[in-house]
Amino acid sequence: YTSNGESWGYAINPVSTDVEHSFSGGKLAINYILNNVMNIFTSISKGYKAGGINQHPSLSELGRFYEPEYNVNFEAGIKFHSDNIISNITLFSMDRTNQQVQISSQQEVGNSSSFHYFTSNATTGKNTGLEFDAKFKFIDGFTAKTSLGLLNTSIDSYDFWKNDTTLITLGNREQAMSPSYNFSFALNYSHGRGLFSEIELTGKNEYYYSDSHNEKSDAYQLLNLTTGYSKESWTISLWGKNIADTRYATRGFYFNNEPIWNEALGYHEYPKKLYVSYGDPKEYGLSLQYSF
Repeated sequence: YTSNGESWGYAINPVSTDVEHSFSGGKLAINYILNNVMNIFTSISKGYKAGGINQHPSLSELGRFYEPEYNVNFEAGIKFHSDNIISNITLFSMDRTNQQVQISSQQEVGNSSSFHYFTSNATTGKNTGLEFDAKFKFIDGFTAKTSLGLLNTSIDSYDFWKNDTTLITLGNREQAMSPSYNFSFALNYSHGRGLFSEIELTGKNEYYYSDSHNEKSDAYQLLNLTTGYSKESWTISLWGKNIADTRYATRGFYFNNEPIWNEALGYHEYPKKLYVSYGDPKEYGLSLQYSF
């Protein structure tokens, strides 16, 4: 950029390369009906995530490209359906090869604008877990709904280039953004004349914010309420989300930005610090819906 005879800006080196990958995938599933209310199923599938290029101009050329990820997933479960109960339970196990991970890197200490995310590859990872959901009608007008997810993840040790000269080793722990449990429970009342209400509690366990550092979130729970009236094609509802006004963090960023004066050394240090992004506070609203 040039103005008044002065030029400034960021020089971007041109990138020109050809990348070619071949992919194949598929799924084999078996479903067996035990009786008129229950069936079991199992499946094995093979999938992939395409590779690509990271666009940030200050990124090291060694971290510019990332490779495809390949995975094999096994599932087995039971489905139950009756007049008063509907439930599903699924067990799964996924092997991930050349796993893609989201890496953050700060190219210049104290310069937050040089902090950026990019995609890299780990070696291998594994996801195993259980998913359960159910709906129960136990009294006239009352329905309970619940869901539970249990997850165990791992990612093997891997290296990535922070810049052209610095190689960093990460991994050998749980995967990022992977809480070991999440759940929801809701109790719904519906009157035959159109009145309805629901109270819902949701929650999840702590998890690593990023594959780049070891900072974690806290476990949290949220309470939601809804009440309203429905007649023919019209529905009006008054709702509240996070009515307990729980303060909870959803994302975390860990980098050097704020200077601290070191009297003994006679200069400013830039220690790493966690910065978090919070979820929505309590929220209330009125909704009007018409179906046609």
